[in-house]
Amino acid sequence: KVFGRGGLAKYLSNSTDAGNPPIVGLFHYAKASGTHQLLRMTLTKLEKLNTGTSVWDDTAGTAYTHTNLCRPQSAIIDDTLILTNEGTVQPRKYTGSGASATLGGTPPYCKMLGAYKGFLFAGDISTDGSFSDITDGHRTLRYSDDWDVSWTPCGADASVTGDLILVQTPGKVLRLEQMGRESIAYKEDGGVQLVWTGGQEMFRRDLIPSIVGLGAPLSLGNVFDSIHYYLGKDGLIYRVTQEGATQVSDEVLANTIHSSTVRGLGRYKYARHLIDTEEGLYVLFYDRTGLTVQFLDSYVAINYISGEVTKGRLPSVIAAVAHRPTNDSREVALV
Repeated sequence: KVFGRGGLAKYLSNSTDAGNPPIVGLFHYAKASGTHQLLRMTLTKLEKLNTGTSVWDDTAGTAYTHTNLCRPQSAIIDDTLILTNEGTVQPRKYTGSGASATLGGTPPYCKMLGAYKGFLFAGDISTDGSFSDITDGHRTLRYSDDWDVSWTPCGADASVTGDLILVQTPGKVLRLEQMGRESIAYKEDGGVQLVWTGGQEMFRRDLIPSIVGLGAPLSLGNVFDSIHYYLGKDGLIYRVTQEGATQVSDEVLANTIHSSTVRGLGRYKYARHLIDTEEGLYVLFYDRTGLTVQFLDSYVAINYISGEVTKGRLPSVIAAVAHRPTNDSREVALV
C-alpha cells in the first residue's frame, strides 16, 4: 500500500494492496500541461493511480520480470516518463495514458537513466542484457537526442548519439543529475562533471576531486538543480553544490548509521531518499537493523535551509516520493 505523510492514513483512502508486491518504486510524473500523475512499480506491473476512482490502473503493457531487490530509476524528457528496472528489460516510456512501451531504436539495456540538455542518457549499459558484452560498459553513458528512434553511437555525428566513457575513475556510473548548467555523473568511486560544449566534443568530462563514491544510487536527492545530497560509500551523508562536496553528518550520526549489523555496505545500497519541499527537507531512509529484501526502518532528515539534522525510526518501507497532485496543490510525502 501507499501511505501519506506520517504513515497514519492510506493515500486517498486507497486500501488496495499492490498486485504482486512489494512496491519497488514510486514515481511523480509532472507533465507540461499541469497534469501530475503518481505511479508505482511492483514485481510485474507499472500502475497509475486513478484519482477519480482511487484505483491503481495497470499501465505496464508487457509484464516486468525483475526481483524484489530491483532499484528502478526514471527520467522525464520531452514530456515523457522513461523508466529502467536495473536493466532486466530495455528502458520503457510512458506518456500519461495507455500502456508503457519499450523505447524505439534498439536502446541499450541500462541500470541508470538521466536527462541533460535535451539528451537522454543511459548508463552502465549492455547490448544484450548480459552487462558483460561492452568493454567499459559499466562506466559508459550512451546518449541520444532522438531517443525513440536511434541509439546507435555515431562518431561522425556525435551531436545526435554517442558514448561517453568515464575513464576518470574505474568504477560503475550510478546516477546523473543536473547541477546548475552542468551535470554530475555519480560513480561508485567518485564524481565526474559533464559540461555541454557542442561541436565535435559535445560533452567535456572533468573529475570532481571532492566527491566520495555514491553508496546507494537512490539515496541521491536533487534540490532545484542547485544542491545534491547522498549517502557516501563511507556511510556519511554529503552535500554537493557548485563549490564542491562537504560532509553533512557528524561522527555521532555516522556511528548511528554504522550499526554493526549493516556496517559492510551490504544494506546501505538499498537506501532511498525523499525531497520534501514543503518542509525544506532531504530525508534519507536506510536499514539500521539488518532487515530482509529492501526494507528500510530508519531515517535521517536534513533541513537544507537551516542545516538542522534529525533522525528516528519508522515502520518498514521500501520506496518513497514527494507527489504534488496539481501545480497549485500542496506536496504530499508518500512511502
